[in-house]
Amino acid sequence: MKFGIRCDFDNEFGWCNSSSGELLLPSWLKHLELNCRNSHEVDMLPEDINLPYIVHAPDPTEDKQNFIEVLKSCKKNKKIFAVNTHARPEDEFTLCYECGVRIINLDDLNQVCPWCDSKLDPEWQKGKNLSKINFSSVVKTLQEGADLLSKSNITLLVENTFESPHIMLKLFSELPDNCFFTLDLGHAHINSENPIDYIFMLRDKLRHLHLHDNDGGKIGLGEIKDDQHKIPGEGNIPWNVVRKCLSDIKYNFSATFEVHYEPKLDNWINEFKK
Repeated sequence: MKFGIRCDFDNEFGWCNSSSGELLLPSWLKHLELNCRNSHEVDMLPEDINLPYIVHAPDPTEDKQNFIEVLKSCKKNKKIFAVNTHARPEDEFTLCYECGVRIINLDDLNQVCPWCDSKLDPEWQKGKNLSKINFSSVVKTLQEGADLLSKSNITLLVENTFESPHIMLKLFSELPDNCFFTLDLGHAHINSENPIDYIFMLRDKLRHLHLHDNDGGKIGLGEIKDDQHKIPGEGNIPWNVVRKCLSDIKYNFSATFEVHYEPKLDNWINEFKK
């Protein structure tokens, strides 16, 4: 497995030396995954680091034009070998944007969140009839993005957030061959889905991992508080089981740590490789 790290212009995941701002480059590092919110940030990616890049692009559902412009900039950079994004079709599930929990989308303008009792107000609730972020529109945008990147031999990686394994499987059945799956273990754990289901159901499309830990969705606050981005082993994801299942499918592709760096992460990698 080829390990990388995630970082961005705001040093969100703490991979820079706090005093000098110099990027920390551990010996096991094989790539950087860089968060780029617009095409300008893609154009500003450093050229003097001798590592390939994955660009973590904005969601196509937030601003399709911005998403496409980011991909166009990626095509011009020969260091970029993949672009990662989210899908987030909201026909079946949606998020309460007040408390962040995943809920069944009832397609009802009077729907109330069962966790915080907030009404899913049209100003911020992204349901099927409110902003048209449905399955078919998400597929169409991702297809357009994949076609754009294919001309530069760049892979489009699509990551799970609140989607269940069957939704991701349905998604990839309609996407081009150069679209592959990023399994975010932390997101899978939050939403009470067995990460193992993602591994085996999507084994033919699995090409990338996001590695971080959490305590599960115990307090029902989804992406706001439950997505803790702990170092693997500090939450309760069963990493020994994850490792066994990845070994069973002979997974030998890339993985990005989405955590704040501490030296003990080096020890975890050595154990995980055994």
